Amino acid sequence: MGILDEIVENKKKEVAARKKERSLEKLKDRVSGASRYSLREALGEDGIQLIAEIKPRSPSRGPITDLPAEEIARVYQQENPAAVSVLTDEKYFGQGLSTLKKVRMLLDKPVLRKDFIIDSYQLYEAAAAGADAVLLIANILSPAKLKEMYNLAGKLGLECLVEVHSEEEIKTLPLSPSILGINNRRLDGDFSTDLAVTEELVGIVPEKSLVVSESGINTAEDVRRLKKTGRVDAMLVGTALLDGVKNPRGLVERINKLQR
Repeated sequence: MGILDEIVENKKKEVAARKKERSLEKLKDRVSGASRYSLREALGEDGIQLIAEIKPRSPSRGPITDLPAEEIARVYQQENPAAVSVLTDEKYFGQGLSTLKKVRMLLDKPVLRKDFIIDSYQLYEAAAAGADAVLLIANILSPAKLKEMYNLAGKLGLECLVEVHSEEEIKTLPLSPSILGINNRRLDGDFSTDLAVTEELVGIVPEKSLVVSESGINTAEDVRRLKKTGRVDAMLVGTALLDGVKNPRGLVERINKLQR
C-alpha cells in the first residue's frame, strides 16, 4: 500500500468517527450563509499568484517548522500571498480543522481547506469552519464522485481547487473546473516532485480553468520556469516557505526571495 492509499484508508476511519461525534444534521446547523472570499478572483490577478501553505509536517519531509500557525498566518496576512492553504489532516500533517478556524480569524483573504476529501461530510465541515475553498483530488475520487462533491461544494458557497497529476486524469474529468491544480508530486510513487509535470500538462487543461502549479516550487528560478508556460496563474507553496524557518522575519524573507 502506497502512502496515498494509506492516508485515504485512515481518512475513511477518521470521518466515520467524526460522524459519530457529531451527526451530519447537527453539522449542517453550523453552516452559515456568511459571504466568503473568492479564490478564483484572488488568483485571477496579473502574474503568478501565491497560495501560501500552513503545515507543520508532511509524510515526505517529516517535521517542517515549529512556528505556530497563528504566527505564520499573521505573516501571510501582512505580506502578499493571494490566498492561504491550511492542511487539516492531523495524523500525517500535524494539524486539524481547529487550526483552520484559528487562522481564519486572522485573515481577510481566501482560505483553502487542503485535505483528502472523500465524503460530503467533510465539505460541511469546511463550510462550518470558515473555509472559502476546498481541495478535491481526482486521484482519490471517481469521476461521478468528483462531480457530486464539486456541485455540493458550490451549493455550500465553497469554491474547489480540483487537483490532477496526469493526462489521463485531465481527460476523464467530468467537468471543467473553475480552478485546476496540477500536482508535480508523484502521489503513487516516492513522492518526488518535477515541474515538468506542469509543463507537460498545461497545454491540455480546460480553456477557462485557472491553473495552479502545486509542489516542488522552491526558488525564484522555479517561478520563472512556470511563467514561461504562459498558462500558470498561481502556485501553491508550503515546504519551501516553512522548512526550518525559526521566526516571522525568516518567513518574510522566504516569501520575498521566492517572488524576486
